[in-house]
Amino acid sequence: MKPVWVIILGWTLLVPGVGTAWRGPPEEASFCYGTFPPGFSWGIGSSAYQTEGAWGQDGKGPSIWDAFIHGKKGPVLGDDTADAACDSYSKVQEDIALLKELQVSHYRFSLSWQRLLPTGVRAEQVNKKGIKFYSDLIDALLKSNITPIVTLNHWDLPQPPCPDVSQNASELAVNIQAVFLPSAGPHRGHSQANGLTACDLYQPVLGPEFCGGVKEKMLQAAYGGWQNVSMTRYFRDYADLCFEVFGDRVKHWLTFSDPRTMVERGYETGLRAPGLRLQGTGLYVAAHHIIKAHAQAWHSYNDTWRSRQRGLVGISLNCDWGEPVDIDNPDDIEAAERYLQFCLGWFANPIYAGDYPQVMKDHIGTKSAQQGLAVSRLPMFSLQEKSYLKGTSDFLGLGHFTTRYITGRNYPSHKGPSYQNDRDLVELADPSWPEMGSPWLYSVPWGLRRLLNFAQTQYGDPPIYVTENGAPQKLYCTQFCDEWRIQYLKGYINEMLKALKDGVDIKGCTSWSLLEKFEWEKGYTDKYGFYYVDFNVRNKPWYPKASVQYYKEIITANGFPNPQEVERWRLKALETCSINNQMLATEPLLRHMHVASEIVVPTVCVLSILIAALLLTLLLRSHS
Repeated sequence: MKPVWVIILGWTLLVPGVGTAWRGPPEEASFCYGTFPPGFSWGIGSSAYQTEGAWGQDGKGPSIWDAFIHGKKGPVLGDDTADAACDSYSKVQEDIALLKELQVSHYRFSLSWQRLLPTGVRAEQVNKKGIKFYSDLIDALLKSNITPIVTLNHWDLPQPPCPDVSQNASELAVNIQAVFLPSAGPHRGHSQANGLTACDLYQPVLGPEFCGGVKEKMLQAAYGGWQNVSMTRYFRDYADLCFEVFGDRVKHWLTFSDPRTMVERGYETGLRAPGLRLQGTGLYVAAHHIIKAHAQAWHSYNDTWRSRQRGLVGISLNCDWGEPVDIDNPDDIEAAERYLQFCLGWFANPIYAGDYPQVMKDHIGTKSAQQGLAVSRLPMFSLQEKSYLKGTSDFLGLGHFTTRYITGRNYPSHKGPSYQNDRDLVELADPSWPEMGSPWLYSVPWGLRRLLNFAQTQYGDPPIYVTENGAPQKLYCTQFCDEWRIQYLKGYINEMLKALKDGVDIKGCTSWSLLEKFEWEKGYTDKYGFYYVDFNVRNKPWYPKASVQYYKEIITANGFPNPQEVERWRLKALETCSINNQMLATEPLLRHMHVASEIVVPTVCVLSILIAALLLTLLLRSHS
């Protein structure tokens, strides 16, 4: 995501090449009518932390997001919290009713690690109430003929109290050393004779926060942060528990959801939990451990559970499409390829090929050397690890929201280490693209088809599930007649149909998201939900938007049968949404009436009783 000023500045720089960039893709002009293959899975998604609420209830432990939000003011717009969110924890049947109304084939949701393991460690405590909650949800879905697609980790991690702080910085640094030099012995390059400590050696790589804030940041991450390699073991144990208690009914698992954004926002910019700003280092270390954790979970399932449960384990990776500004300019073509490798290839390449993309290793390695570092800021996999990682995915989950034009730009190494500088490119947006509800998101459907074809070619034609695709509410005010979202849905789903005709093995589509929910640092201002949620009312009532009706028609028809039918869907959806707008308009009046009845009626009753008692007392006195 880019701030608006970056996009505007970038497009200003693009002006000399506008003639080339303005050429619309040939497939953009034609709409493809037809249906998806039989058995194509239609779904919708959500995540635990964004929707469940029930903060601290029924044995749930604290998470890094709880600490991030409650620990200080300002990290979330409007000081919003997810303490209550959509109350999905107590409204399972209501959510199931919405899924049945949509007629989806599957529901993608995530498990709360800390709801199942309050301290994050299986050996310490397993929360039976958490297991029962998710077990009941899975049973309810299956009873409604809805397939559960379960994500193990969607950005929320357990964060118990800090462990014993007796472990010193040198011991932690030796652990980190193994990340960058996996083939080295535990003390290779560490010279105590010359008086250098581990902090002296690794501060250039890890940044000043490693040594200056080691107690506050590293030690509390022993269970809850991806800077620590021990997280891979704890994640494997957590995944094993989930396979054991839910795997008899869950046949589609995603280990992680969009880990690239998670590490960039959590360990590079600090905009999201755990809020670390280890620029140019922290996100690479975190990603390194996440990739290893994914592989361990896959191997555990493959070795122990697959033969009896016969399920599939994959990962969900989000990436926008990068289109060269000038398709005849080799530099722009290389920059666009680099954009995709730093975005999708960063995680997909180790999983499918065993190692990071060569362009990442070259660029980060060169800049690291120019910055005076003895080793690359991008960690290395050992030969044994490469073999262990390769092939650890039964399908590829692919999230996609928008597209960028890409042109190259060299960022001098003296500007300091950062993920953005390592890529040596600029992202641009075409002013003619329709804007969605967030300043970074434009509707550019043709980018999805290109990304799907890229993934098919790069990773050996894997089965692909589109695991996230959607757009937030365009206006801050309530708008049920979301025709712009209908156009977004229509365009992007149609590009999936085209990609299927290209030969891409697409198994299903998950639109994002079921409900309006907590959107991380944006609080409740970004509204991706198909259903509007009125957070100002105690029971948080929901209302369907026009896109609900339209998406349901696509699902029922399994595609786009003909122009007349598709246009009829649009008109029908816009007609029904006006009724819901009227219902919401009367809601304040009904709410005031309800409040009045809650206050006035009991008050009148009490007064009536008091008056009757007083009259009765006076009557008795007069008789006596």
